[in-house]
Amino acid sequence: MELILWLINELHVSRKQAEGAAGALLQLAQARMDRKQFTTVADTLPAISDIIGKSPRFKVAEKPRLTESLSRALGGLGGLKPLAEPFAKLGLDKTSIRPFAQALSQYINQRGHSEAVTLLQQVWR
Repeated sequence: MELILWLINELHVSRKQAEGAAGALLQLAQARMDRKQFTTVADTLPAISDIIGKSPRFKVAEKPRLTESLSRALGGLGGLKPLAEPFAKLGLDKTSIRPFAQALSQYINQRGHSEAVTLLQQVWR
């Protein structure tokens, strides 16, 4: 998969980490977007189901909690907070979550899908 190779080269991580982290980010997006919004994102990434399937499983609330909003306001992970656990399972520190989200957004944006990037960024803030 082109995305995974791009993440490996961009972030200097293993294939398992690239697949799992991308899958976790997309799993969070899928849980928090309505079907139409997620279809817009899914249409930009071939094999999105395979990517999501590589993610460690984790529980995510459909709507961000107040603590996530407070976290974002204080410079923390915000809407990305649920990803700390799956990233840890991949041997990645929580400080790597934002760089992965930025890299995934950049990959999609470089392919001309700015609407999908905007939708993802709304979920991940």
